[in-house]
Amino acid sequence: MDHNITQRLISAFAATLLSCSLCAGSVQAIEEELVPPAVSYDDSELVEVIVKLNGDAVLATPEASGQGADYIDTDAAQSAEEKLRAAQDKAEKHIRKLYPALEIKRRFTLTANGFTCTVPETIISEIEDDPLVESVSAVHTDIISEPQLATAKELGGITDFCNNTGNTGEGEVIAIIDTEFDVTHDMFAPMRGKETKIGSKRIAEINSKYGFSTELDADKVYISNKIPFAYDYSDNTPYVLAAPAHYHGTHVSGIAAGNRITTNEGKEISGVAPDAQLLMMKVYGSYYGDNYGTFTVSDESIAAAIEDAVKLKADVINMSFGRVYEYYDTLAYADSIRAAANAGVMLCGSAGNAADDGNIRGQKVTAENVDTGNISE
Repeated sequence: MDHNITQRLISAFAATLLSCSLCAGSVQAIEEELVPPAVSYDDSELVEVIVKLNGDAVLATPEASGQGADYIDTDAAQSAEEKLRAAQDKAEKHIRKLYPALEIKRRFTLTANGFTCTVPETIISEIEDDPLVESVSAVHTDIISEPQLATAKELGGITDFCNNTGNTGEGEVIAIIDTEFDVTHDMFAPMRGKETKIGSKRIAEINSKYGFSTELDADKVYISNKIPFAYDYSDNTPYVLAAPAHYHGTHVSGIAAGNRITTNEGKEISGVAPDAQLLMMKVYGSYYGDNYGTFTVSDESIAAAIEDAVKLKADVINMSFGRVYEYYDTLAYADSIRAAANAGVMLCGSAGNAADDGNIRGQKVTAENVDTGNISE
């Protein structure tokens, strides 16, 4: 009797296991049916986008107003950044379900809330269905004229200003977002006996603690105490001088903070703030033309440079570039500019470079035919 009961129990147990196995197999089959088949996309179907999330960036909040980049190190700022990153991770998961091959290119939390990535154009509306997402816009890469050069310090009376005020930029940091930079020029040689804000250890600390807008090697971006950070945002690589002839970035950096040097003709020259440090951030990409050609520059490269400049606690961000018929509110990096300004960073931009171009307005600017153009916000 006991033997029969044991056999029956074993048979029942085996049947139960078989039933569970069959059920599990059925559930798995159903789940596999619910997973949409993988779709392959040609490069022509992909588009680089900026995914903007709802919610203010860290430095766009009222708490950050007027505190400068020092606010970044506060507990409140770090808590806010963690929340933004958590929301971005959720949005990323939503997109990855639509497009498993997703790769995030750059992230923004300080001056903007979002990230850049490449996705199939056909799923953009589905990405925007996510309640966390405010908007999805294609990265705009423009082709603009190579900036031209003119005198600066002599016209501005800078020497008198420095002599009268004693302000030479010592302890300050100026970020230059521009074209090529000759980091070996004498005007950018290491400084001696000057107070500096950023050193190699600080670069490494920021990289390990916060990270930059893209992954980079902290040892390779540091040049010297004059140029503590140099990076090429057009191709995401440590900066290397590729086209010495296109020296607008060198020119602007020299005007801003070139060291005091004596030229071969015996003339003493320097920048406006010769004792300041420089962040050299190249955003201009491909070059077209021989003499006065054009460059490509993308919105997301500019936004990334602004984000990292603020993270490096730049006091001033200079952007000596612009486009004809450009409106501030339509810029993809307008939020980055607003947030940086909200935190007390001074931002400078060029304007009017094409004012006397007859091909644009059709008429030359003269005393009788004055320039009636203006600058947006």
